[in-house]
Amino acid sequence: MPSSRWLVAIAFAAAASSAATAHAAPECPVHEELSMGPGFADDDDRRQWLQARIDFAAHRSRAWTLGWGVSLGLLSAGQLVIAPLSPSEERPDWWVGAGAAGVGVLTRVVFLPRVFRERRRLRRSTSTGCARTAELEAAVVVSAKWERSGRSLLMHGLSLGFNAGAGLVLGLAFDRPIAGNRLASMGMVIGELMIITQPQAMLRTADAYGRTRAVATRPLVGPLVVPGGGGLTLRGRI
Repeated sequence: MPSSRWLVAIAFAAAASSAATAHAAPECPVHEELSMGPGFADDDDRRQWLQARIDFAAHRSRAWTLGWGVSLGLLSAGQLVIAPLSPSEERPDWWVGAGAAGVGVLTRVVFLPRVFRERRRLRRSTSTGCARTAELEAAVVVSAKWERSGRSLLMHGLSLGFNAGAGLVLGLAFDRPIAGNRLASMGMVIGELMIITQPQAMLRTADAYGRTRAVATRPLVGPLVVPGGGGLTLRGRI
């Protein structure tokens, strides 16, 4: 019967499709600290997504590192230039301020985001298949831990404590209490801004891995389209 042949053909096609889907599904094991939902067609798709997210996180972290490093460096250099030109009683304000900003530059040079190291390691690696998947997932895990620690209460406490100490040095050692309070307050604000603007792309990647692929990968700067004109907009999500 024609209808029977059609039923057999449909059943065969459905079975073949199910077998192909099962074959294409991700087969590599998932890192013990990650969970993966049904968001990937196969392991190649999974590796490409992870690599793209690591590249994106590295670019954002580089912009953050360079932005704060250069800004604090200019702040320190500017105060060093102003100090000799100031009245003698005000010079300690500039010297101590320059030193505090210099320490900020040092933190950006020494404590680099972990995603930089992981990205370099992945570039040197020649692994393929599931071994490559494991390396990518491990890079996400350790980079996410670095980002989490960078915004921890410990980091906030260290920043606040250091700036309070700089203010005390200026206020007590140089008898400049008002200037010391001002330096401490400004330093605390700058330190907190540096901490809260730290990118968290790897944390979001670890959280969204496999569960959803709608993780923002928009650039920091993008076009603003408005009727009859154009311009530039800064997107605040990091």
